[in-house]
Amino acid sequence: MESAQNIEKLGTTEGPLSGSSPATPAILSSGNDGNPAGAHGMHTKRRRRTVRSGRVVVPVYRIKRSDGRVQWRVRWTDPVAGRKEQTFPTEREAEQHALAVALQIDAQPQSAVFTLSDEEKRAVTTLRRAAEASSAPIGSLISDFLSAREKLPPGTRLSDLSNEWLRRHPATSCPSIDQIVAEFIAVKRSAGRSDRHVQDLEYRLGAFVRAFRCRLDEITGRHVEDWLDRLGVAQRTRTNHLSALANVVGFAERRRYIPRGTLEIGRIERGKTDGEVGVFTPSQLREILTTARSEIVPFLALGAFAGLRHAEAARIEWGQIWAEWVEVKAKQSKTRARRLVPVLPTLRAWVEPLRRTQREMVCPLVNIANEITDLSQRLSFPWVRNGLRHSFASYRLAETQHEGKVAVEMGNSPAMIVQHYRALVTPEAAREWFAVIP
Repeated sequence: MESAQNIEKLGTTEGPLSGSSPATPAILSSGNDGNPAGAHGMHTKRRRRTVRSGRVVVPVYRIKRSDGRVQWRVRWTDPVAGRKEQTFPTEREAEQHALAVALQIDAQPQSAVFTLSDEEKRAVTTLRRAAEASSAPIGSLISDFLSAREKLPPGTRLSDLSNEWLRRHPATSCPSIDQIVAEFIAVKRSAGRSDRHVQDLEYRLGAFVRAFRCRLDEITGRHVEDWLDRLGVAQRTRTNHLSALANVVGFAERRRYIPRGTLEIGRIERGKTDGEVGVFTPSQLREILTTARSEIVPFLALGAFAGLRHAEAARIEWGQIWAEWVEVKAKQSKTRARRLVPVLPTLRAWVEPLRRTQREMVCPLVNIANEITDLSQRLSFPWVRNGLRHSFASYRLAETQHEGKVAVEMGNSPAMIVQHYRALVTPEAAREWFAVIP
């Protein structure tokens, strides 16, 4: 029986076996190979016979096809043409051909078989060192290389493929979720983001950290979807939670804690909100302002009588409410554009008695959404989402009949004002709305 190393050297020379003559051709004993080197990845067990002439050994394989037929295959390496094979219907024909091949190769001078160029010698040395470093047989390395090359498009280099794999699978170990969130919050603070923005991130991401005590690369998009469903919140709140989480995932990807696309946040359903505009009546507005805790009355008044968005009103300081104007800074505005909103007499009447120092927040509460939810449960009518801002736009347009003026005050376009707010309320109702005073 020949060793696996000799089988890999199909049709090459080797030293004579003990007791055999180099010049005498012979058919050696047969054996079974599960998947010998040089079998081109075939997994069917085959009976192997070897034909030898001097230093050359040529194997003959018995192969059973899937249709039940039996064939014999001869494989060898020609010193000039390289690796070759041929299949025969009978064992005798295969052995005769193998013997002819062995005789032909053995008859060539040894120098013709083993002659390597300097470049080829260097390549063999490099391959041997790589095999020793990886503790893998040379034949296995060559087989893996050829298998990979067959699957790649022409011109693709294995080094490019490996670099792409390393990019998607960073070597940096992934910290726990709470560590990543803490780093993310620290970066936001050092970047000068507002306290209100950072507090909102801490609130939303804190819920995520409490739900997942593990590494970020151990969860999937499905886990995130299930968590959002368990929150049982409105679609807008769900979207806000998901947006905060998307920022953290992007941060982790940039720091190479996780491969890009690990959670596929963009594929998670955010849900659609109802686009129909709803407004409060003047009597409902009075109930809102008189039922609410005094701490949030200025916040509510900025929405009802200045048309500020919830996120804008939550970031306003008392120093930004002047005698005649409310200043909305660019960093506080959704459109990233500074604007001045007139302080109407009704707004002044509600906020001035509650005014505090210049640097204090108009809304001192961290989570205004929870306070609004609590307030809505104490009212005698359903809460309208974005109802205060929508109401201001509708009543202000009915009062002024000037969509451009209202658009400037609200930070919208005139087309948006006309599309959503024209003809929703009457001028009489508008006069009643702006007459709601303490």
